[in-house]
Amino acid sequence: MSRPRPAGATRVPSPQRLRRLAEGAALIGGRIVRAAYGRSYTVSLKRDGSEVTTIDLTAERGILACLRAQRPQDVFIAEERSTPNGRAAPGFWKQRPEARKAEAHLVWAIDPLDGTRNFIRGVPLFACSVAALQDGEPVAGAIYDPLRDVLYSAAAGHGAFANGRRLRLTQGASRRGNAADGVLAPRRRLIVAIPSVRCRMARGLVRRVLAQHVVRNLGTTALHLALVAEGGFDAAISNNSRLWDIAAGALLVIEAGGVISTPDGQALFPLDMRAYRGGPIPTLAGARAAHARLLRGA
Repeated sequence: MSRPRPAGATRVPSPQRLRRLAEGAALIGGRIVRAAYGRSYTVSLKRDGSEVTTIDLTAERGILACLRAQRPQDVFIAEERSTPNGRAAPGFWKQRPEARKAEAHLVWAIDPLDGTRNFIRGVPLFACSVAALQDGEPVAGAIYDPLRDVLYSAAAGHGAFANGRRLRLTQGASRRGNAADGVLAPRRRLIVAIPSVRCRMARGLVRRVLAQHVVRNLGTTALHLALVAEGGFDAAISNNSRLWDIAAGALLVIEAGGVISTPDGQALFPLDMRAYRGGPIPTLAGARAAHARLLRGA
């Protein structure tokens, strides 16, 4: 028998409705970013040395306005609303106390411009990521690649898509390398996206991958995960990414038939949203066979 909802709690929309909302918000943010690409804007530094631009902030405001128009009672974790060192600002969770009391509240994780360094330097690899989490689990998400005009999205239990095309990972590796599936798969070197920066978390895994496989780095975790879901990469490792970097991409990978976990294979979700304060969440994502192979060290 289901538990009664607390007084004042609101019904959460279906994952498919939330996906449409995430898609709309990601398109708004991504179009703001695309319109500003190659033009003038202001760049400043956070305390951790990473850059933030006025375009990050403008895109974030557009995304938040879109989401709040439909979901004013929800909680929002947006990258540029956190303090410069990446931790949630003091009193962050007090912004929507009524949402924290609700049994079925939603938390939105937003990265308006994942790949800011690329954007600043004219490297055409960046994305806008928006995800909804219920009880610490991603239930809907969208990643928009504005320069390629590709919208990736997923809803829990309803699949992952790229511009409306269903994404389905094979048991082997990529959709472009199906000839390597089956008996050849154990001997084939994987294509693995690795982190941009050195970090003690996942260090051993990254070293093994460098020694045994082919590596890529695009400078954007969101696109790494989207390309895993699409089959362009067999797997992706992150060591310094935050919730807003990975939430939408994690759901894409799962709904495409892949796996995402900690680098040692532990479950990533559900996340304790009351305890989360913006810290790094190291991950290993991939097609099932590739994920298992990397965990074995093969």
